[in-house]
Amino acid sequence: MKKLLVPTILGVLFLLTPVFAMAATITGSVQGYNSVAQGMASPAGKDAHISAHVAAVESAFVILADTAKGKHYLIQNADRAILAGLLNQQVKVDGDVDTATESIDAKEIYTQASDKSWKKIWSSNMKDDIYRDNPNVRSLFGR
Repeated sequence: MKKLLVPTILGVLFLLTPVFAMAATITGSVQGYNSVAQGMASPAGKDAHISAHVAAVESAFVILADTAKGKHYLIQNADRAILAGLLNQQVKVDGDVDTATESIDAKEIYTQASDKSWKKIWSSNMKDDIYRDNPNVRSLFGR
């Protein structure tokens, strides 16, 4: 009896342990949270003429990874202006995914170029090379 009690307790404790954020890459289209929650998300690259209107009223943005199932992840820490400009575009987000809250703490965001390659457009690391030539952040590097 005692031989089964300890492994059973350890097994139950292991199953009750919360799932921590894990590093992952999510690919999908950027959509407004309210649009996705109401089931009105646009397919990537479509309805560009209404993107500006949707971006103006959205307070949060998600990456819609699976349109058929409505699987989406809230992008927590990226700049709203960057995400609004990426509305309905295909993107790849590297970061830490929290499955419990269905959110991602973005480290880098890439957009798909016309030749199907990925171009980094945002990074949480301000010392990243994409910011070195930007005059708005040049003062951060002492130039």
